Amino acid sequence: MGAGTFYMVQECLDDFTDMISFLGNTEEGLNSPDGMSVFGFGREQGASPLLSGSQSFVIGLYPERIVDGQGHEKLATYIESRFLKVRKTR
Repeated sequence: MGAGTFYMVQECLDDFTDMISFLGNTEEGLNSPDGMSVFGFGREQGASPLLSGSQSFVIGLYPERIVDGQGHEKLATYIESRFLKVRKTR
């Protein structure tokens, strides 16, 4: 299987900041031999929560690798065509 693109969609739209961090398992950070990705939905700097109540998210794998702006636009269209209909707005 070739390289794809991981994506996430928040069911309820909001204006809060969402963050992603890549953390290595050593002091080398991104150059570490292992690590993890940390997602902070609706989090301010310092991890202060902004969301309240129950939240739902969809995760998925887009079958293509994204390498440029055109690829991002294509991915946005893919996501919107599948999930915009089911999204609830606040």
